[in-house]
Amino acid sequence: MNHPNRKETITVLVDGRTKAKLRRLAGDSYRTLSGYVRHLILAHIREAEALRGPIPDEEPLCPGPGRGTIKGI
Repeated sequence: MNHPNRKETITVLVDGRTKAKLRRLAGDSYRTLSGYVRHLILAHIREAEALRGPIPDEEPLCPGPGRGTIKGI
């Protein structure tokens, strides 16, 4: 498991219109684009955990080649 306070980088590809809309929404909530996307991700995780219970973080959800498998699939 990663250190809980360590920030990791992910890359997300979106079209220009989506990015512009995200920037607008980020500005409306006084956040940077990165901060707004992080806010959306964390809000979705909280919502999913409220419905399903805690999500384990011991293994990657989408392992890449050579990183293991998703249990139960």
